[in-house]
Amino acid sequence: MAKIMCTLCDDSITADELRQHVTGNYHKGCLASIERMDLPLERLDAAALCALCGAELSKHSIVVRPVGRVVHLACFFVPPAGRKSLGAAA
Repeated sequence: MAKIMCTLCDDSITADELRQHVTGNYHKGCLASIERMDLPLERLDAAALCALCGAELSKHSIVVRPVGRVVHLACFFVPPAGRKSLGAAA
């Protein structure tokens, strides 16, 4: 059976910690940290550049738009409990 990985921190998720969202699978704590910011998650309709790291984002990448700028999900949010974000791991 394949492991389910968190879209934010890229760690495996146990069944009791799994929260599903239209943009992916998350640990309960990771999704809660995103929801506290009150910024909707979305998938890009076209390629763009991340306003924080400058990396190219492909169509369908998961992003947030603080102050109208396109930002990688993991560049903007720091996962809870010491987990590394995908941006930090890159």
